[in-house]
Amino acid sequence: MARAPQGLTRPDPDETLAAAIANTTSRITLVSGPDELAEILEKPFAAWRVFLHPSQRRVAYRVSHGGPVQVTGGPGTGKTVAALHLVKHLLTRSPNARVLPTTYTNALAASLRENLGLLLDGDAALLDRVEVTTENAYAHGVVGPYRRQGVLSSPVGDREERQV
Repeated sequence: MARAPQGLTRPDPDETLAAAIANTTSRITLVSGPDELAEILEKPFAAWRVFLHPSQRRVAYRVSHGGPVQVTGGPGTGKTVAALHLVKHLLTRSPNARVLPTTYTNALAASLRENLGLLLDGDAALLDRVEVTTENAYAHGVVGPYRRQGVLSSPVGDREERQV
């Protein structure tokens, strides 16, 4: 076991765990008995994929957004769920709104589409107003027609970039 530097003492592991639980109430649910635990475990797992913690509600359901929104954060902080709820908020707040959630990977775009379907209860009218795609696919969709018409040249490739 490593020794603490002189003059410093290591915290008691039980006290450290208690402090961690006290400071992370948004990620830890303490249950008072087997009935409460059974109730939590009976909920469908899919519901947890779109569960928005109350502390995230102010981000997702903000009264107004003045334009594009970027959702950032570390792993496991709820970025995806907050973004999905933001999409729902934008769609339900404005009946003519179209929303373009983008990401960097095809796998996450597919997951966003699937979870958005869950969150919107499969409401086809709302889902038709959302285009979930990757940044790359969207850019190709915008630039592609101009390139085919000869207005734009092809992007610079790796070899050309090194030559320049």
